[in-house]
Amino acid sequence: MEWYEHIRLNPEKYVGKIGDGSSPDDGIYVLLKGLIDCSVDEFEMGYAKKLEIENNSLVVYLREYGRGIPLKSVVNATSGITVGIGANNGTVTTNGYKVANALAEDFLVNSYRNAERSWALYFRGVLDNQGIEEDEDLEPIGTWVKFTFDKEIFPNSYYRQEIVNDIVKQYAEKYKGFSITLNGVKL
Repeated sequence: MEWYEHIRLNPEKYVGKIGDGSSPDDGIYVLLKGLIDCSVDEFEMGYAKKLEIENNSLVVYLREYGRGIPLKSVVNATSGITVGIGANNGTVTTNGYKVANALAEDFLVNSYRNAERSWALYFRGVLDNQGIEEDEDLEPIGTWVKFTFDKEIFPNSYYRQEIVNDIVKQYAEKYKGFSITLNGVKL
């Protein structure tokens, strides 16, 4: 069994209830929190000062300006069997990338470091493409993630903006000094 298959076959074990997006403890929000937690880890270690989140009803984009994932470790950081999770408290902890990847229709991560970009693109947890290249635009260091949850696993779900706003606002209030914007608005 591949690493992502167990997660995809048992999503409730990793995110609690599937839900439809109408409750803050529904699985799509647990995944969102797990992705944000990856950036919070960078902030708490003193590296990230800024997080930008964009979302619509099906997709979340996160751009964190921390160290970026080590370029040769992007695939390791976003896939594999070292998944540990705590759905009981509604958050995925630092393995949020891996669980979100497994439960995503598509998952793209870019890491920017030292004028280079490393990326990995997945479909339903399966690595489709990866690479490392010079970043000609000199993108600031950090990590950029695109996450589209899988409608096969979350068939009736969509992000409710008021719930996303509340979740992100709670992070902004809890982590003073960490500049967090949602859809272009600083919280």
